[in-house]
Formats: sequence, C-alpha cells, structure tokens
Amino acid sequence: MVKNNTHEYVQIRYKELKNGNKSIYLDIYVDGKRHYEFLKMYLSPENKPADRMRNKKVMSEAMKIKSQRMIDIVSGKRNYLLDEQCTILYLARKKKYEKINTQEVLNATIRQIEMFGDEKLNKIDRIWLEDFVLFMKNNGCKDTTASLYYSKVCVLLKEAYYNGLTNNADFKIDRKKMFKDKVKELEYLSIEELKKLYGDRPKTYKYKKDYVKSAFIMSCFTGLRFSDVLQLSENEVIKNNGQYRIRKHMEKTGDLIDILMSNYAISVLPECKDGFYYPQISHTFCNDYIKKWTKSLGISKHITFHCARHTFATMELSIGADLYTTSKLLGHRNISTTQVYAQIVDKKKDDAIDLVNGIF
Repeated sequence: MVKNNTHEYVQIRYKELKNGNKSIYLDIYVDGKRHYEFLKMYLSPENKPADRMRNKKVMSEAMKIKSQRMIDIVSGKRNYLLDEQCTILYLARKKKYEKINTQEVLNATIRQIEMFGDEKLNKIDRIWLEDFVLFMKNNGCKDTTASLYYSKVCVLLKEAYYNGLTNNADFKIDRKKMFKDKVKELEYLSIEELKKLYGDRPKTYKYKKDYVKSAFIMSCFTGLRFSDVLQLSENEVIKNNGQYRIRKHMEKTGDLIDILMSNYAISVLPECKDGFYYPQISHTFCNDYIKKWTKSLGISKHITFHCARHTFATMELSIGADLYTTSKLLGHRNISTTQVYAQIVDKKKDDAIDLVNGIF
C-alpha cells in the first residue's frame, strides 16, 4: 500500500565533529522504529566562498540519497527498520538449518566470529571480511575450512541485504568470487619498490593524479586508510616544535589515533585548501591510477590503495617495531588482525636465511 506524508520518513541531520566539520546522516523513521544512516559526507566551516560552494555540492548529493531512500520506502522496495544493535553474531545465532551437517558448520562459524569479534552490520565492509579470513587462517584453519566458514558469513550478509537489514550492495556479490578475491596473499610494496614511488612523488599539485600519488605515499608512511587520508583536515595535522602529528578519529571505527609524521610523510603533504589537504577523489579513480602508476615504474604486483596500509605494517615490523605498537598505529582493536603481518615478516626472514644455503 502506498503511503503518504513521505517527508516524515527521512530527515537529513548533522553530527558535530571535533575538527569543526559536520557529518551528514539520515534519520529514517518508519512504523515507530528509527535507523540512522551515516553517509560519510561532511560539511566544513564556511570561512571562504569556496567552502560554501563545496558544501553546496555535498548537500546536493545528500538530498539525492534522501530522495532515493523515500522512494524505496514508499515503493516497499526496501525495509529500513534496521536496529543498529543488529550484529553478524546475532544473525548467525538466529539462523537455523534443518540439516545437521549444515547446522554444525554454522555453529563452527559462530565460534570463529566469537573469537574474532562481533560487529554491527552497518560497519561490516570488505576490509572486515578480509581481516576475518586472515584471522581464521592465522589461527590454523586450512583454506578449504576458512572458505567454508566464510561462505556462511556471506550467506548471512546476502540475506541481510535482501531483507533490508543493510544497504551495503557489496553483499549481493557471489560469495565464491568474494572469497577468491580475498584469500590470496596480502599484496604490499617492498622498501625498494616504495623508494621507486617516493622518487616519483609529485612536485606540484595541478591534477588529480598528483593528489593520488601523495595520498598513497602518505598512507604507506602513516598506515591511514583511504577514507582517513582523503578526509585529512587542517585541524588534524598538529605542528609543534618542528614536528608534525596526525591526530584524528578514524572514519571506520571512530577511535582516536595519534601518529608522528616522518619526514617522508611530511614531504608529500599537499598545501591545505579550504580546510582540507586533499580534494574529493573517488576510490575507483585512485585504484585505477595506482595500477597504471605502479606498472609504469616496473612493479608487476596488483596494488590497490589499501596495499599502502599493508606496506606500512610490514615495513614497521621489518625495521624493528613491535607487534603491539604496530597494532596501535594501525588502529586495530584486535592484535590478532595485526599478527598476519608478523607472519609475513617472519617468512621474509626465513627466505633470507635460505639464501645462505648453497653459496659454498
């Protein structure tokens, strides 16, 4: 049945952030239940005409999303009655199978989630899924077993999407393809490869590709995620006694991180404009250009923006940083997530020793 008064269902609201910006979110209220959808879009203080123009564009995009949500509700296409406390563990425990063997696999999956750590549906993304797989493999699961448990999680997420419990369209993708994409070895740059990229760092910032180079190298030397680098604001870079520190709340978790910037990171920090160091650049554009850039420098690995974070972790551990400190720098809540990088470094050490064999 088509409902009237659709303006009551969805409202645009704002959350004040410590850096002075405003986070835009939707307040969705249907049949007595409320759901908040954070759009990962931000308004900055309007100190200059350029600020007003930027905010105007952001608000225009937010209004489009709001309109689509209202259309979805009226048409009955989606159910936005999501309880924010609904988690992957809650769904797994609620799910029941008639076949005993299938239920036993689900029960084993539940135990893996319990050890790894529960998460709300609206915060689960591909990175969480990747970390979950790595956690299982790190804790003794063979590829076939990890794939089996992973497939159960993907079934739960896919059902959650079609039942309107999450609006993340990634969960519609075939689970076998997702697992194939994610269980392969972590890609990261060696120090020699990073030197190549740093040697080709931007000297001026005229084009988007210059900012992509800067952002990627910045992530390699700070461990910041794509969203955290691209949203880096003037208030989050603290200059004191000749040192630069990044102090910000991570977009993914909201946790505060405090990172001392190395001279290499400082050297690729663009000039701050309109309160931000980087313009709005899509994740797709960044990954497409990084692929071309690394290939042009003779790097044959499949490198995406997130590989910069892997590079930072392996580099820190390789030069002597301990696991706990590296975990804190990455903002990991579970040190088991960081453990996979330690295994990579240990294997590199073993390979180095193997080079000695046969030299006489």
